[in-house]
Amino acid sequence: MLPAPYAVEMEEGLREGLKSCGYIEGRNLKYILKVVYPEKSDYEKNKEVANQLLAEGIDLIATIGTGASTPVWQVVKHTKVPQVFAGVTYPIQGGLIEEFNKPTHTNITGISYGVPPATRLKLFRKMFPDRKRFKRLGFIYSGAMEQEINMVQDLKSLRETYGFQLKYIDFYNPSIKAPDFSILEDNVENVDLMFGWYTLDRICADSSLLERITSFPLPILGITSQFTDRGAIGGVLTDHFGLGAQHAKMVAKILSGEPAGEIPPREPSSYLIEVNLKKARELKIEIPLKIIGAASRIVR
Repeated sequence: MLPAPYAVEMEEGLREGLKSCGYIEGRNLKYILKVVYPEKSDYEKNKEVANQLLAEGIDLIATIGTGASTPVWQVVKHTKVPQVFAGVTYPIQGGLIEEFNKPTHTNITGISYGVPPATRLKLFRKMFPDRKRFKRLGFIYSGAMEQEINMVQDLKSLRETYGFQLKYIDFYNPSIKAPDFSILEDNVENVDLMFGWYTLDRICADSSLLERITSFPLPILGITSQFTDRGAIGGVLTDHFGLGAQHAKMVAKILSGEPAGEIPPREPSSYLIEVNLKKARELKIEIPLKIIGAASRIVR
């Protein structure tokens, strides 16, 4: 199973960050890499992975994403082995922590993931100010993914949607136990602009699926630079590599002797804006100059 692109970028940041902290693989550090299953129905398998790691005598577990962090914590919390999570959109709802910026006083800490939904919609509107052309904003997701279900609930609770009518498209097909493009294709006519979350990121790992989704005749906003390069019109992104580097600093503190429970869990405080002007021209969309000027990265 291919790991999600965001997780690959975060793992690179983690490895490089640990190097900069003096922890060199093969010298004073040994990695045991496990790629786990992302769907909630597979959490029991991920618990087995956690038990295997504990049986091998590991000193610390660093997890990336909800699908790894939540089930692993259900096992690790009963031990003294520290866990440091990253890339978890809803660590409070997932039962990892009770609040941010305060020590947990247990064997877990970490850094969450992503731009808050309200901030994301506000930036989308700045990118697409024409309220007549861009009125129906579709959120595509898998109903089998815990973090995406939480995202839907979060979006539905917003009082301010910046003129967007939010449409929710669950294209998970339980009969095939996977996202179903036929469901998505049947619903894209009902939206003017589309964005997604974890499932969209996983699609980016498969070149054939990526080509299929970027062929839709509407702008799609992604969450990774890879997607911007391959056909998304842009996106509001978390700095995955930078997040991995922050993850590494927490891990390094624990490896140096600081208890995980004394390191407060945190939320990311920065984001990136990317714009694909080539795709914008193809779809005859004019991106505001202010957005282009503020963009962290532009594909021409």
